[in-house]
Amino acid sequence: MALLQDRLTEAGLTVRVGDPFAPHVEVDRNVITGQNPASSGPLAEELLKKLG
Repeated sequence: MALLQDRLTEAGLTVRVGDPFAPHVEVDRNVITGQNPASSGPLAEELLKKLG
């Protein structure tokens, strides 16, 4: 079974990762994603910026 990261890379996407267990959020136009549960706060802040 391939990791999601591997499948995304094979599809031509760039995957950026942060330190394990540290908050890491990526924003690309309308796509906002977080790496792990520690990213939920910063991700929510980015989402609110988009909505505001």
